[in-house]
Amino acid sequence: MKKFSFIFVVITIIEIFLLFKVNSIFANVTHITGYFIGLSVVLTLSIFVMVKGESIKKKIRTRIIIINTLTLLLAPILFLLTLPKYTYHEAETKVKVEKNVKIINNQDESIPDRTIEAPDNSKQYVIHTEKNQEIVRYIFSPYSGSYKPITFEE
Repeated sequence: MKKFSFIFVVITIIEIFLLFKVNSIFANVTHITGYFIGLSVVLTLSIFVMVKGESIKKKIRTRIIIINTLTLLLAPILFLLTLPKYTYHEAETKVKVEKNVKIINNQDESIPDRTIEAPDNSKQYVIHTEKNQEIVRYIFSPYSGSYKPITFEE
């Protein structure tokens, strides 16, 4: 039983690491809270079983193994199925190619660097560009690939 629990701990830590790593590639626009909570429960239950071991009733241990297994299988599958179509880098490339602009770093501290919350509570990418010495910013939907210029009022 401790061997199973140790394997669950290792897999859970790897999944949590990958969850945050992949989320950073998408500029943190994905909603990972539910996945993180589920994986944290698996981690907690696995450590509990490792520590308590044989003092836990067999029926409860079996249920914990089933819950952990289902969570460890379903969390990454659901997470991958709900990822946006475009990473932040892909969004920058699309805007750069289609609008023939130069991608620049944000120099204005009053404007978000990479993401902004849209009126529908979804997160959108903010792409900072320059063309003919004029700075143009685009709001880019990572799920649909649509984008439009945006102005920020000071």
